[in-house]
Parts: sequence; C-alpha cells; structure tokens
Amino acid sequence: MTTNDIHDDSASDIQEVSPASQQADTDNAHGETAPPSPNPNDLDSLWAPMPLVQTRTQVLTMRAGPRPPKDKFFRVLPFEMGGDGDATGYSNCRPVYLFEYQFDGDLTPKTFYVRPGTEVATVLAEKDRLRDAILVLGVVRHGSHFVWELKLPNGRNESGDKWAQSRIEIAKTAESKWLKPISNMSAGGYDYVEPMTQYGDPEWLIKFDDAIQAACKDRIIETLEHEAVVEALGL
Repeated sequence: MTTNDIHDDSASDIQEVSPASQQADTDNAHGETAPPSPNPNDLDSLWAPMPLVQTRTQVLTMRAGPRPPKDKFFRVLPFEMGGDGDATGYSNCRPVYLFEYQFDGDLTPKTFYVRPGTEVATVLAEKDRLRDAILVLGVVRHGSHFVWELKLPNGRNESGDKWAQSRIEIAKTAESKWLKPISNMSAGGYDYVEPMTQYGDPEWLIKFDDAIQAACKDRIIETLEHEAVVEALGL
C-alpha cells in the first residue's frame, strides 16, 4: 500500500459537521427540542384574545351655567358660604366675580369669571357689569355632574334679589333631597317638586376642586383685551 493510498482512506472517513447539527446534537443530549419557526401563513395565531388595556387619560369636561339642567332631578354637594369676605370660610363653593356677555349668534349670554384685583375687574365693576356669585357642584339623577352659578343678592334690585335668594334656598334644600325647581312668577321665586320614588343618595364621582377647575377653564378674564370685554365696552 502506498503512502498516497493511506492518505486518501483517512480523508474519506472525515465528515464535516455544521454548527446547526452541533446545536441539535447538544439539545438532544439534554433532552430539549428547539422551538419550531413561526408559520407566516398561520393567520389564526394573529387574533388577539381580548382588547388591550386602555391607558389614554380622559379629559374632564364640566358644564357650568346659571341654572341646573332643564327638567332634571338633581342634588347639590353640601356647601357653606364664608362670612365677612373671608375666602377660607367657604366649603364646597367658590366665590367669583361673574361677567356675562351675549355674542352675536348666541341664544344666551356666556358667563366668565373675572380675576379679582385686576384692572379689568375694576373697570367692569365701575360699569356695573360684575355680579358676586358662588359656584356649587350638583349632580343629576343619572350621574351627570354640573357646576351651578348662583348669583348673590346685591341690594340693587329687589325683584332680582328675591330670585337670587330663592335659588340659593333651592340649592341648600337640594343638599338633602332630590328635587326639580319650578318658577313661581307670582311669588318671584322658585318652588320645587320631588320625585315620586325615593332615590338614594348620589355618588360624588368628581372632586369639587377638579370640577371647578374644569368648569373655569378658558372662561377666566384677566385683562381688558379679552374679546368679550372689548365688545361689551366698545374698546
């Protein structure tokens, strides 16, 4: 046998082993099976079993106005009005300077809250365009919250003061019972009716401060350049 024959026989016994084969041998040695590759044509594996958890933040919106929602039974969060102009004495209500202006095309006036101590507050007060009011929080029978603007009697108009005082009394009564106000024109104030069914106490799902903040958003006047002030005073 020649040297070349010995070399050829040895070469024929050597086989190349790929890395994949080495890994498969290793897995088999440990009793493990490599996971199958995903099938790109298996559409059933794409269907999600349930909706994703919603993480979007909900923006709080709050209706504010001079009267409660029409023809609804409602309650009012118990409140206390401070005395002697001391704001710290107010509980679940906020005193504000109220300014009203009706833009062209609007069916009713819009209400704004004027920041005290500003030039615009002084000018509007001199023009007798400001009213003292308090903001209270209410809720209708089916859970919709609202902010009620309650004008305060100012001693300038006897009839207007009677209506203003009557609204405050209605709001205080609504602290403890569901009711729906009814105008009594001959008496110059409000009566109310109660539901035929005894409803349970409301769930206050919104904090008072959060409701006020949402209601006042984009309605605060701080300067004479505000559009409503410019139109109202002809500036």
